[in-house]
Amino acid sequence: MSKPSRIARLFRSGISLLLIIQAAPAPAPAAAGPATASEISNVLVVVLDALRADHLGCYGYHRNTSPNIDVLAENGVVFDRAIVPAGWTKPSVVSLFSSLYPGVHQVLHYEEMFPPNLPTLAEVFRENGFFTCGFVNNVHIDSSLGFDKGFDVYRKLADQDICHNLWEVFTGRYFELGALDDSQLKALGSLFRENPDRNLVVNGGFEISGLGWGGDPGWLESGVFHSGGRSMHLDRPSCPGSNFYHLNQTIVLEHGEEYFFGGFVRTRNLEGEVRIEIYELEARRDKSVFTNQISGTNDWTLLLGRYSPQSCDAQNRTEVTIRAGRVADFQGGEFWVDDVFIFPLDRLPSLLPADRKFIYAHFINPHGPYTPSRDYLNLFRGPPAGSSLIDKYDGEIREQDARLGLLFEALKARGILDRTLVVITSDHGEEFGERGEFGHGAKFFHEEVARVPLIYYNQRLFPEPQRRSDPVESSVDLLPSLIDLLSLSVPEGAVFQGKSYFNEPRPVSLPAYLYETPYTQVFWDDLAYVKTVNDGKWKYITDRYRAREGDWEIEGVWRDERGVELTVSSSRGKEEEFFPSISDLEGSRFFKSRSGKVQEVLKSVYLAAEGREAMLFNLEVDPGEKTNLAARHPDKVAKYQKLIDERFEADRVFGEEVEITPGSKAVIGEETRKELRALGYLN
Repeated sequence: MSKPSRIARLFRSGISLLLIIQAAPAPAPAAAGPATASEISNVLVVVLDALRADHLGCYGYHRNTSPNIDVLAENGVVFDRAIVPAGWTKPSVVSLFSSLYPGVHQVLHYEEMFPPNLPTLAEVFRENGFFTCGFVNNVHIDSSLGFDKGFDVYRKLADQDICHNLWEVFTGRYFELGALDDSQLKALGSLFRENPDRNLVVNGGFEISGLGWGGDPGWLESGVFHSGGRSMHLDRPSCPGSNFYHLNQTIVLEHGEEYFFGGFVRTRNLEGEVRIEIYELEARRDKSVFTNQISGTNDWTLLLGRYSPQSCDAQNRTEVTIRAGRVADFQGGEFWVDDVFIFPLDRLPSLLPADRKFIYAHFINPHGPYTPSRDYLNLFRGPPAGSSLIDKYDGEIREQDARLGLLFEALKARGILDRTLVVITSDHGEEFGERGEFGHGAKFFHEEVARVPLIYYNQRLFPEPQRRSDPVESSVDLLPSLIDLLSLSVPEGAVFQGKSYFNEPRPVSLPAYLYETPYTQVFWDDLAYVKTVNDGKWKYITDRYRAREGDWEIEGVWRDERGVELTVSSSRGKEEEFFPSISDLEGSRFFKSRSGKVQEVLKSVYLAAEGREAMLFNLEVDPGEKTNLAARHPDKVAKYQKLIDERFEADRVFGEEVEITPGSKAVIGEETRKELRALGYLN
């Protein structure tokens, strides 16, 4: 693998460098509206996995974890109460992509695929003329699980590589070898013909006899060529060597820059594979970099590679050799080589099929196990009692902030940031022992996990900073908000449950919901159900637990000394009964009359509900959710339980109307299991 370019190394190093976006006013942009929205060329949605809102400076955190994000927040729109629909990645991101609640999409287990008939965020943007690109680093949303639906490009990358790839997409220089279409090939051909003076290969078209090349001038062919009037023709009779390394040229490159190289090759009955290759004179020979390869019979085909020098002299120069026709194992046939080139990457024309770009970037950190790089490992140090995890977590936040700052600074210098709408959010937060629990998951409902950052930045769309205190649903409402903000057309038949943050008038204190979404399937088909409702002032956590087995829905509620009230409902009717203990349940006719699977569900729901009480918090005076006010305000408990029941029923009706096709079950291989274990989802 080639060494990364200078800008790539900066992104990967995470050097702390403050983004400088002028907070002082340039000429005021026009207010948001269709005319302004049409000037937005790019949309970048950044998800920092497991990032809780209250660990960013712009949300009042005492540590300097996010100086670059804070600058965007100071000049953008900040939502103080953005609530996720689920406490872990998969259901939360499905909601973000589809604008459906977990109670409707019901994607709950790690082996479940994305539903194939759900319209997605990427599909909406692609149908509106955007090139759609996703760079992700979380096994739960891998392309193998169908999360690439609607994306032109969707790749799993390490965090340190995502920003580099983002830069190439923004500058139009992103391409994947072997996936170039006709328009991209034409752009490369035009570059070679129209800018021969920029080509670092001397006589790349072989028009001046053998100038610059080591090899036999007798190999020149004037009857077959890609452009100009000549090419190099190599076959076994005229070139008895089995490896055409002698068609080569030595070139001096600049260390730290990135280059693309290649040429056009035509083959006839070629046995063995031909490629174009670069190696450094001072580097180990087995570290050569080469293009894609072809064999058999092919018309003129572009062979293309990428390269960055690995070593240099005192003047920062690197001497390399390009081999323009190497056959690893020549057995017979012939081939022609023409238009060989090396160009600096920054001279590459735009290879993207659309000028407008939608990019989804999902970074895994600051997700556990909290392993910031050396520069950030000891950046924060707190009191010794139980703070080491938080120190490392904060270090990861600062490292991600530094990477983003470098990207934003580079985009600003190119004038790209002014035309880009940036959204920064998370799929869920993280607990650090506030209630004896650590991490996040299906059964985490408190603000440390539920509340995430949500920041919109573009000074053309938002010329004045805004701070919004009303609760919004960060994932479910994102797609309708972008449609509204950018005046996008909606694909025929697409329906969404979310509501735009920017649609006026928006109902005051529209509640936000969080669902319990189990990620392991044990005995039954788990059911995502509403667990909390939050209207900005009051937050209610229900004491009800629900599950499904076939046609049966089972609900359990703790009733103090009476035990757990179990309700079994189906199309055939409803039964309910109280059980003071699990043994009372197992000895009852209510239990014994059910099938074995339903019995397992009844026991599981009983144990989940046993001893659990409803909780009510006044977030305005108790943001840490320390004092349960449910017993003092039974009227409010009844009010918010009614909202939860209505949401549950609305999800049921909506799900029946949209008729979602469930995704199939993916086979989870050992490598995926290793990743899940590393993230804490498997023992």
